[in-house]
Amino acid sequence: DVVRALFLAADSLEMRLRQSRRQSTLPRNAGKPWSSDEDERLLAGFDASTRVDELAATHQRTRAAIEARRVKHGRLEADQTPAVRIR
Repeated sequence: DVVRALFLAADSLEMRLRQSRRQSTLPRNAGKPWSSDEDERLLAGFDASTRVDELAATHQRTRAAIEARRVKHGRLEADQTPAVRIR
């Protein structure tokens, strides 16, 4: 029982470490809700043909989040979204 408990504890610690490493590589606003002001600025960027990479950096969001907002706001059809690379 003690050995099993130690394995579970070690596994839990490793999982936390992996999550912490993953979160440190995400942009600051990843997963946060979008404000209406931020949406307006994003739409202005779409209309100005700003590249997705630039928008992601400006808004501190992932490329996938920018593409999802493009679809949500009708600036891109869902079947037109590029394949997202997973690192």
